[in-house]
Amino acid sequence: MDYIRILIRIPAFFCSPVFICLSCIFDRLYSVLFVFVFILTIWEPQASVMALLFECVSALSTVGSSLNLTPTLGDNSKLLVAFLMFIGRVGLITLMLGIIKQKKHTKYQYPSGQIIIN
Repeated sequence: MDYIRILIRIPAFFCSPVFICLSCIFDRLYSVLFVFVFILTIWEPQASVMALLFECVSALSTVGSSLNLTPTLGDNSKLLVAFLMFIGRVGLITLMLGIIKQKKHTKYQYPSGQIIIN
């Protein structure tokens, strides 16, 4: 990886594992935000895309700001915005780790055998 960084002259920070992890988290957040805004634009054609985007970003970041669009949304859209608030509060990575089943790899074994007492 170092020879690639030297070849293209990328600063060391952009090749660090922390930066790569952060960029993956932001990519997932942006994709979740895009999907939710896309669904809301289909369900609520009378609302402007910018207002829906503002509501979704506000819900995901749990800011509490609103353009007073939420009371005019349908029930399905309100549930979608509420789920987006839940994702923003719990965290996308935490939510994904809770849903996906983790494999348990143990590198130890309990001893087995017959133990004679007295």
